Amino acid sequence: MRALYSHIQSIKNLQPNKVALYFDGRSYTYHKLFELTLKCESLLLQANISHPVRMVVMSESAPCLIAWALCLAKTNSTLIPVNCQLTREQLKTVINAADANAVFCDEKFVKTCRTIDAKVLLTSDELDAERSTTTEAYVDMSGADIDDFLITFSSGSTGDPKPIMVDQATKLARAQQTIQLYGLTADDVVLCASPFFHSLGQRHVFVALAAGATLVYMRRFTPADWLAAVHKYQVSFVIAVSSHLQALKDDLVSYSDKLQSLNTIVTSSAPISNELKSDLFKYLGCNFHEIYGTTEVAIVSNLYPSDADKKTATVGTICEGVEVKILRDDLSDCAQGEIGEIMVKTPLSFNGYYGKDDVYSQNLVDGFFRTGDVGKVDDEGFLSYVSRKKDIIISGGINIYPKDIEDILATCDAIDEVSVIGVPDDFLGEVVVAVCVASNSAERALRKIANSQLAPFQRPLKYFFVSSLPLGPTGKIQKNVLREEYAPLNTDWTLPLRALMYAESKK
Repeated sequence: MRALYSHIQSIKNLQPNKVALYFDGRSYTYHKLFELTLKCESLLLQANISHPVRMVVMSESAPCLIAWALCLAKTNSTLIPVNCQLTREQLKTVINAADANAVFCDEKFVKTCRTIDAKVLLTSDELDAERSTTTEAYVDMSGADIDDFLITFSSGSTGDPKPIMVDQATKLARAQQTIQLYGLTADDVVLCASPFFHSLGQRHVFVALAAGATLVYMRRFTPADWLAAVHKYQVSFVIAVSSHLQALKDDLVSYSDKLQSLNTIVTSSAPISNELKSDLFKYLGCNFHEIYGTTEVAIVSNLYPSDADKKTATVGTICEGVEVKILRDDLSDCAQGEIGEIMVKTPLSFNGYYGKDDVYSQNLVDGFFRTGDVGKVDDEGFLSYVSRKKDIIISGGINIYPKDIEDILATCDAIDEVSVIGVPDDFLGEVVVAVCVASNSAERALRKIANSQLAPFQRPLKYFFVSSLPLGPTGKIQKNVLREEYAPLNTDWTLPLRALMYAESKK
């Protein structure tokens, strides 16, 4: 019962005075976090919120986020962490989608939250003012454990978002999977540079607390602050998104001797180029892993350092207890090495989409979850991630996978980052476009590399050069934003190609 809360409470009972969290230069012991949890529970009682509590939490404060997570876990309620940058309308969408009946926010977000109808609003000022120290439970905890202890919106907050439900036992089991994979102990110091509303930020928090370790929580990521935090707090473990690694790549290699506390870096959330991955495996002064997974099914595969030399282009072998199938569009099994949709069956699977049973059932095939990702498995059981299914470019009837092109273009010394997208075209259906972080003078070098190493149908028709790529709050490149920006620019780009083809056909 209340597996996650009970486990972390047992950790607190064993080591109440150990530092559980560093945030904004302050330290918080396990005992202090549980005191803050009781204040949260007292606020629930005073607000007279009907049980079960379904609370949206809009906060940048790590102590508040953790305290509310523990409080809502203790009281068999629902935690719905959200992006603090949501507009009022976006917040309403989230609240309605999750049937929230309460909102907690930092004081600076009160204006956004104040006009949300028929919801109890609690603020950080009220929590700071609450001085309760009782150890008695305030809120009715009767009834069976709920499936939706935690609701995460992985697909955004506009349109028709999918609320991903996970219960306490599953969240604890996911944390324990990470702890076992990387041998974490109470002696570890875990650095979190990802927001808590995203599953990766949640993973950092719950992994650290479930291991009895110390968490260092960054309010925002910058390379300088990340490096300073590793040095100051002697960080030993971190899961880093690809954009963070891209920003840190030179420092990680050049200053690895100054980051000796780091035992393990894991990359997650989005794939990195094979060139960068190879350099990190080769030169980084600690264990480096790449994993594949989704919010719905947790970690699916792990690439170990021992396999990196021969399997750099993969995301590793399938984790214990997890099954993977690769299926064609007609749901028949792909042959070995054939590209298809990645399907996953795991005991760590989510509990469904809140209020969307039909969407959940549509994404299951014989108990396997349809990830929406495209990949393949080789004859040694190594999984390769190829693309998001929606990011596949279909040009002239041929399936083109952006990552294949990005990996080749990334070898060009003149560019820092590249994202390849498909832009609608009346002639070919879509044309290949490369958006690069580099100067315009890099185009000649890029075309030379593309002409020598890519098939004609893979070569970008157009190159655009920008100072930075649009990133979401979790560090992923927003290809949808790029498609929206560059699609209107296609004023018959394939006219020269058609003229050449038609001229040749008349000969």
